[in-house]
Amino acid sequence: MVLQQPASTAVQSSRAGVLANLSIRSKTAIVGGTGVLGLLLVGGVYFFASNLQATRQHSADEVALIGQSEARALIEMLQARRSEKDFQIRRDLKYVKMQNEAAAQVTKEVDAMATRLAALGETELAKQSQAVREGLDTYIKTFAAAPPIAAPKRLAKRSAIFSFVV
Repeated sequence: MVLQQPASTAVQSSRAGVLANLSIRSKTAIVGGTGVLGLLLVGGVYFFASNLQATRQHSADEVALIGQSEARALIEMLQARRSEKDFQIRRDLKYVKMQNEAAAQVTKEVDAMATRLAALGETELAKQSQAVREGLDTYIKTFAAAPPIAAPKRLAKRSAIFSFVV
C-alpha cells in the first residue's frame, strides 16, 4: 500500500525543492549576491537623491542671493531718495554725489538680480527687473537734468527748517 501525501505537503516540498537541491556554497553565493545587489541599489538611490538635492540647494542659494540683492537695492533706492531730498533741503552738492553713488549701487544690484534670474531660467522676472532698471535710468537722468539750485546767501547760515519759513 502506497501512502499519498496531502496536497499542501506536496506544494511545500516543491517550494523547498528549488533551494533544497543546491549546495551550501551556492546558497551562500545567492545570499551574498542578493546583498551586493541590494547595496548597489541603495547606493544608486543615494547617488541620485544626492545629485537632486545638490541641484535644488544650488537653486535655493541663488534665490537667497537674489533676495539679498533685492534688499540691498531697496535700501540703496531709499538712500538715493534721501540724498535727493537732503540736496533739495540743504542745497549742498555733497548730497548729489551721495545720490549718484547710491543710484550706481542700485543699478549694480538690479543688473546682478537680472543676471541671476536669467541663469535660473526665470525670463519673465528677468524682464521685470530690466523694466525696473529702465525706470531707474529715467530717475537718474531726471535728477541729473534738474537745474542746479543755489542757496541764497542770506539763508546760507540758517537751518533748513527755518529757510522754509522765510
